[in-house]
Amino acid sequence: VGALVQSSGTQRAGLFIRDFLISQLIGKDLFDMWPVADPMSLLVQELSRRNLPLPETRLTRECGSSTVLPVYFVGLYCNKKLIAEGPGESVNAAEEEAAR
Repeated sequence: VGALVQSSGTQRAGLFIRDFLISQLIGKDLFDMWPVADPMSLLVQELSRRNLPLPETRLTRECGSSTVLPVYFVGLYCNKKLIAEGPGESVNAAEEEAAR
């Protein structure tokens, strides 16, 4: 790709990546190819790199909290804007899923 950028420019290299590399990812699960051990710390690192405040975690929805199979939805907010939301069987699991 680097040689293509030098010989033909960034636009041509971008087309190559789109046509030949990204097309190979269709139907594949990103989490199978790139396991993220600690998604929240990765998110915090990326927000810090962009000079944004730390994410604020809020419970947005819950269903069946007094049953055997509860579902919680946690939203991650940055500058009072929802940046991610994730479900989980516990609040901690939902927070981790939202950070992914």
